[in-house]
Amino acid sequence: SEDLKNLIDGTRVGYISGINLLNKKDLILLKQKVTNFFKSNFNVINCTGYYLGQEPFEKTSIDEAKKIFDGNFLTVYNTAYTLLPLMKLRGGGHFILFGCNSVVYNYPWMAAFTAAKTALQSLATSLAHEYAEDNIHINTLRLATLQTPRELTTKPYGDQKNWINPYDIAELIESLTQGPFSLINGAAIDLYKPSPLYYHQSYFDRIKR
Repeated sequence: SEDLKNLIDGTRVGYISGINLLNKKDLILLKQKVTNFFKSNFNVINCTGYYLGQEPFEKTSIDEAKKIFDGNFLTVYNTAYTLLPLMKLRGGGHFILFGCNSVVYNYPWMAAFTAAKTALQSLATSLAHEYAEDNIHINTLRLATLQTPRELTTKPYGDQKNWINPYDIAELIESLTQGPFSLINGAAIDLYKPSPLYYHQSYFDRIKR
């Protein structure tokens, strides 16, 4: 897309396609390419994930649960395992992950997804403590639904006023990574937009189909 072309026009951003974060050979390739591209400290923004949708627990098969954990937790674990040693060697940087506010509210019909995001958040905090002396800051952005065409299609009855524009998140990430390192480390940063529907209507009323 034109947006992607504008993003990678320059020397500060690299775009690598075709990398499977669950594949060991691809992870080795990722590390090689990142090593060659960044000669000083760099940041990692990991926004991988997989969302099945809101389904009762008994309708979420074990295979689907594994896919949810692979997409939301293991991809992040593998990225961290692959790149954190290089970040340490390069003098530090920001490692930003994407969580979900379901970790706070423990919504029904999202058990596997919420469990995976909870594991991700715990991983981020543990790694932040472990790598703090290496000038690596690891934080989780905990947000509601992103306002994308796919989500508008798959969640037609959702609380769309509370959804967040991806461009707003991009600006926030830029501000977090551009300035000097702050004391924000190991945090789950809640992102939300005010919505009367979200705060004054029950969960099951909001998601009814």
